[in-house]
Amino acid sequence: MSQGKAPKSGKAKREAIKANRAAKQAKRQSTQRPVAAPPQQQPSEPRPQER
Repeated sequence: MSQGKAPKSGKAKREAIKANRAAKQAKRQSTQRPVAAPPQQQPSEPRPQER
C-alpha cells in the first residue's frame, strides 16, 4: 500500500482516489448514522402529533 504516493497511470490514481473517497464516506456514514438518525426521528415525529 506504500506505492500510493508513487506516480502511476491515470487509472491507478483514479482508483486510489476512489478507494480513499469510499473509505472516507464509509467512516462519515458510520459516524453520522447513530448521531443523526435518532434525533431526527424522535423530536420530529412526537411533537407534531402531540400538537
